[in-house]
Amino acid sequence: MNIYTTTLLEFLLISSSILFLFKYRTKFGLAPLYILLGSVQYLQAFSGSMVSFNLFDVYPIYPGSVIIFSAVLFAILLIYIKEGVANARALIIGIIISNVILSALFGITYI
Repeated sequence: MNIYTTTLLEFLLISSSILFLFKYRTKFGLAPLYILLGSVQYLQAFSGSMVSFNLFDVYPIYPGSVIIFSAVLFAILLIYIKEGVANARALIIGIIISNVILSALFGITYI
């Protein structure tokens, strides 16, 4: 599979999952969406080592990481607009905590 197909599939899977879970938030609640966004952070951390290319032979670009960051930002903005400030704040704090824990785990396993 080439880089374009992989990037497109990743984009379609993540965006459709976010939109599906957001659409059915009245039935499932926001917890599955929050869990998806937290688990996507783990994928974002590893996507840099999986697929990358150099722009102008100097700047490394990680397309998976860019897509995942944009998807998480899109989900936060959706929740902020439709659900309010309190839910968006809870999601942002949860993402920050998951990133701190993930960084600590990477530091421990690297040592």
